[in-house]
Amino acid sequence: MIRLAGGFFNAVAFAFLLTIHAILVFAYRPLEARGIPASVPLVIVLDAGARFDLGVRLVEEGHSDWIHFSAGEGHGLARIYAERARQRLPETTTITTEARSLTTLQNAYFTVEELGEIPEGSVLVTDASHLFRAWLCFRWAGSGPIHLAPATDFDFARPWTGRVLREAVAVWLTAGRIAAFTVLRLTGAEPDPAILAESPLS
Repeated sequence: MIRLAGGFFNAVAFAFLLTIHAILVFAYRPLEARGIPASVPLVIVLDAGARFDLGVRLVEEGHSDWIHFSAGEGHGLARIYAERARQRLPETTTITTEARSLTTLQNAYFTVEELGEIPEGSVLVTDASHLFRAWLCFRWAGSGPIHLAPATDFDFARPWTGRVLREAVAVWLTAGRIAAFTVLRLTGAEPDPAILAESPLS
């Protein structure tokens, strides 16, 4: 029994270390090294701050004429960001929003629900340490291959262990919500998207 428990603990620890590795692999390359194409069909921005600035800049630089903001938190933040973007972008720019989400999973689920299929080659903008989880959520929700753009470069000179550990925990909580949602669908039920928000980590 002790050997079995030890084996289980080792497997969990190994899986957690793999998660941390994936987060760092997705995070470490700066934007300039990611080869964002000169033209992409859609720029998706999760939340605001530096993410908003980069998303708008990509459109200003001519990478796309369509930008989508996904940021709800119960306050319709995406619509506020859309209004700010409209002041900076050409009138021909298509600006869409998703304002219901409370978590990254809901960012992905509601964005796909409202936009339909995410065009292949679109750009997803979020924080560097958040890229792996955001990518995971959007691929689960039905997105095709997408480019990932960090709003700020991952700074190894600053304390980063806490950020990455928190993100690794969030990845596993996200996996649990995905599993619960998927099981309910397999039983023929139509699960409530609120299941995708049951976490203290967004």
